[in-house]
Amino acid sequence: MEAPELTTEIIKNIQKKMENPSLTYEEFESLIDEVISEFIEDGRMTEDEDSVVLRENLQSSFPEIAENARIENEDNV
Repeated sequence: MEAPELTTEIIKNIQKKMENPSLTYEEFESLIDEVISEFIEDGRMTEDEDSVVLRENLQSSFPEIAENARIENEDNV
């Protein structure tokens, strides 16, 4: 699968699994791991395609979670 298609498919799967749009950053990271693992197991992507860039693209696709993470970090300082 091409990278843009792969990212789009992963985003769709994350959105399906997101029960709570105000996930913590850690919960969101866990959800990304879960979906990527499913894609690897299904053969829709390889472990080589699981990259930092892919994860950054996924994270930037959910700005509200990035904002929650920023707020959490400010609260913890």
